[in-house]
Amino acid sequence: MKLADLMRAAKRYPGLAAEIEAEGAAMLAAAKRAAGDYERMHWGDPASELYASEAPRVRRGDVLAALGELTEISYDTAKAGEHYRWVHEFRTPLPTLATTEAGRLVIVGGGYVVNERGIVG
Repeated sequence: MKLADLMRAAKRYPGLAAEIEAEGAAMLAAAKRAAGDYERMHWGDPASELYASEAPRVRRGDVLAALGELTEISYDTAKAGEHYRWVHEFRTPLPTLATTEAGRLVIVGGGYVVNERGIVG
């Protein structure tokens, strides 16, 4: 459903259109922050893909199955028009690779941070 059609349909219900607008504004603000983070970590390249809620949601009390310590992570990306394969070796304390009940992977704990330099720690 297109956004205009969604908003037209939502106006039939008091308060719903305002809730959708507020949620949309919050998502847009988050997207702008994520795009800025991407650009800082990718040498000024603009973000071409952003995802809303694709990551698994883990809440306090959820039970995860630990698969083992994560010693490194690698991924392919482009920076400044060039292809790179980045390999980050984690330092102690090592994060744990775990899975949710739905079979989605999550990284738990560890001593790393993600900042404008990338994955650090």
